[in-house]
Amino acid sequence: MISKFLLPFFICMTLTRPVASSDFEPNSDFYQIQGYISDGLYSEATIGSTNQTILFSIDTSVPSMIVNDANSTETLSFNQSRSKTFENISIPFNVTTLFDTTALGYQASDYLNIFTDNNLSLPLRFDLASSNTIGLRNKNVLEKRSRKIVLTSSSDSDTSKIAPNVLGLNLEDNPISLLNQLVQNNISSTRLFSLYVEDDVPVIDFGAINKAKYEGDIYVTPILETSYYTSPTDTSYKYPFVLLTGLSLINNAQNISLNISNQQLSLPTLLDTSSTLSYLPYSLLVDLASQFGAIYSPEHSLWIQSCSFQNVNGSIAFEFHDLTITVPLSNLVIPLIDSNGNTLYFESGDAACALAFSSSNMRGFSSLGTPFLGATFTTFDYENKMIGLAQRKDSASEDALVRVENQIGVAVNATTMLNDLKFPPTAVIIPPSPDVTQGSSGASQIISPDELLTVSPVVSSIVTQTTSSTVSTQAVPTTQNANAVAITSGPFFEAKASHTMKLSHGLAVLSALCIFLF
Repeated sequence: MISKFLLPFFICMTLTRPVASSDFEPNSDFYQIQGYISDGLYSEATIGSTNQTILFSIDTSVPSMIVNDANSTETLSFNQSRSKTFENISIPFNVTTLFDTTALGYQASDYLNIFTDNNLSLPLRFDLASSNTIGLRNKNVLEKRSRKIVLTSSSDSDTSKIAPNVLGLNLEDNPISLLNQLVQNNISSTRLFSLYVEDDVPVIDFGAINKAKYEGDIYVTPILETSYYTSPTDTSYKYPFVLLTGLSLINNAQNISLNISNQQLSLPTLLDTSSTLSYLPYSLLVDLASQFGAIYSPEHSLWIQSCSFQNVNGSIAFEFHDLTITVPLSNLVIPLIDSNGNTLYFESGDAACALAFSSSNMRGFSSLGTPFLGATFTTFDYENKMIGLAQRKDSASEDALVRVENQIGVAVNATTMLNDLKFPPTAVIIPPSPDVTQGSSGASQIISPDELLTVSPVVSSIVTQTTSSTVSTQAVPTTQNANAVAITSGPFFEAKASHTMKLSHGLAVLSALCIFLF
């Protein structure tokens, strides 16, 4: 039985008798990974002759498996000296990701068991990293296995962050990519895997589609080529970018919807398993966040609101040509903590949350994170450079796994989208840049200093802070400000949240400036 979210979840993996790759004959079972959701998707594996347990971040932007060696500064490492089956291949590697994070070291080989229900250990090659900043995370989020967003400050120490090992699943045709090695070891017939979330547990099926886990047909859309702004005509297939064509809000309580994009979008968007946040154009997020009456923190590029919005009966709809995927608001309003793991609250006592979105300016491209992927059944068909999307079923069901030998539409019912595009757009990666908050329309806006954050729930209008350090803030103007965000209408959603309209004495301020969106 799949465990519930926030309960400890361990993946049992036992090392079997070492066998050579050419001697291996898989049984008729399907092979899958189960894990847990934190700031991204994670799973555990065992490695080496002594079955050392290591934690992997599942990352669709990385081409290979990256394992931190015992000499690295990371605590989530592999002590290769304790494994009798470890082999140093001594081929150097140096990886730089889309997010300008890096890992370097040399290639190595050992026996790994990455699968959840199969006592199967494979001789696999991987990158053994002496230095790694890929997937750098706050240790409180990783160790507590919690789906939280950390509000950092300038006083935070670098020791509060650690980098996990990386299970790379992008479509770059790397000889030592996990998908290529699974094909070589007869685990999968093709470079394909399916991803869905059930009972808050992410599941990856290799070379198969689970027909019981989604509604209707699978809609298949092409993966977009990628280029960098420095060489826009130098394109390649490396990352699972698809075309997002629309975004809207659905208020189920009133049975109404609101189109956030004024016209049809044509937005290349990465399907990103490594982050809770989705990154979309700033102007689009301003229109979306205003419908929640959210507070904007320029320092963190986040929109903040009461966690009571998790209980609002609504959703956000993501459109992909003929397909619409709806994601409940409960998955898109994420609790905030400080770098020490303390829950953050408003002065009123309401727990503070953030919308699971940030500006694509922060990255240089758009992406959809784990809240979207948690509501979607996604098939990554790298062999045919296609992505299959369907609405995930809400209720748990018995498995109905189907092997995929060549392409999605042969194995299951599927509808191909955007196949009439003769010139599909290219995902162009540009340098990250600050958000531009200057309103182009000159419309007025209101800045409110009345909603600040503390690490303790407040029971009176006077707050004594003893458990957190105070961060200085710039004085907040009480009149209209030209650097505010233009808001054209009232909130689309409302929640039963009480907000105190008086400042508390001694209250710790964690963001430099908060803009209240009415």
